[in-house]
Amino acid sequence: LQYDENWRHREWQDATQKIAAIREEWRKTGPAPAKLNDEVWSRFRGLCDHFFKAKNDFYHQRKQELAGNLQKKTELCIQAEALKSSTDWKTTTAELKRLQEEWKTSGPVADKYSDKIWKRFRSACDAFFKNKSEHFSSRDKEQDENLVRKAELISEIENFTAGDDSRQA
Repeated sequence: LQYDENWRHREWQDATQKIAAIREEWRKTGPAPAKLNDEVWSRFRGLCDHFFKAKNDFYHQRKQELAGNLQKKTELCIQAEALKSSTDWKTTTAELKRLQEEWKTSGPVADKYSDKIWKRFRSACDAFFKNKSEHFSSRDKEQDENLVRKAELISEIENFTAGDDSRQA
């Protein structure tokens, strides 16, 4: 069985099933002539060993890659959590967006950590953007109230009439 160094999990699993089927067929076939049986068995076993070593190497490398990606994502969480209470809206918004882009390129993590680490990162980002939204919402409300008060002052000036007493006016 030939394998490709670019194989992913699915290809390795499919190939492993094929190898298992071939091994089962080998067992059912029975022995070869005595003088060749050991040689044929060694050759077959060597090919299987070579395949399984390559498979183990793939999964070992994959495990290291996933662990490295988890470390990167954990560091991004720490950075986002440090910013979640910031009130420097413009700078922090830009930084969190940069962290989100970095998150997208940081690679996958093991399934058992994926949801947990994502929720941690998302929670930190959401906390900042919620605070930002509330800040500007209250500021907009305050500005709307100021506009109403200014309109009242304009109306007061428009309706102002100077009386006979110039000092009082």
